[in-house]
Amino acid sequence: MTLNITQKGLVLVALPLLFQLGVVLLVVLFQSETTTAERLATHTKEVIAQGHEIHSLVADAQSAIRGYVLTRDPSFATPLHHSGTVLPNKLDELETLVLDNPQQSVKAVEVRQAAMAVLNWQQGTESLVQGDGPTAVARVSSGDGERLSDTFRQRISEFLSEEDRLDRDRVTTLEQARSRLNLLLVVGGVLAVGTTLAVGFAFHRGIVGRFAAVEETARQLAAGSTTAPPLTGRDEAARLDVAFRDMAAGLSPRSAPLRHL
Repeated sequence: MTLNITQKGLVLVALPLLFQLGVVLLVVLFQSETTTAERLATHTKEVIAQGHEIHSLVADAQSAIRGYVLTRDPSFATPLHHSGTVLPNKLDELETLVLDNPQQSVKAVEVRQAAMAVLNWQQGTESLVQGDGPTAVARVSSGDGERLSDTFRQRISEFLSEEDRLDRDRVTTLEQARSRLNLLLVVGGVLAVGTTLAVGFAFHRGIVGRFAAVEETARQLAAGSTTAPPLTGRDEAARLDVAFRDMAAGLSPRSAPLRHL
């Protein structure tokens, strides 16, 4: 198929634009993947932080209840009251954070049950300290509180172990997504430069070069002869080349008498 100059120009303009459009679409796709990976990685870290905060609340309250039973110092009751106020809300938030993960949702319920069992035991022991000190001491010495604490630690450890695994996987996914995006930007930039150079070469060879050949043919014809072969094709440059040659051929017989004057 033979293209004219206008069509060749449109092709030369359209090809880089189509290439850039493809690169932009890929960048948008890879950026979306990176954004999703970042969101998931951040979400996992929020869940882990929430789990550790719950563990600290329960552990601090457990240490406080032992000190309270032994000393009856009211200052030891402060962590107990804080845990009793904050812990239920933190457990609610933890369950909400893992609603997108059925497996972790089950574990979050187990963490809640174990944590509330420890909290109820702590609050019951606190009430005994205020009324019957020896009974409170016997309650702590029975080991029930430690068994409940051990169950809680096991539940929260299982929960956090799974979140740590998810965190590692999601961080790896995030790093891979960022690497793909960076690679695309580098390769896209290199190809964009290469495409620009190729378009420039094609423009010079396909358009500028052909008109330069027509110009040289016109100079040779004006001098009386030409050794350049006719341009092939049917575009404007080829037609112009034919027109010059026809004009020169028509003028040659008429200009012969003038050369003898």
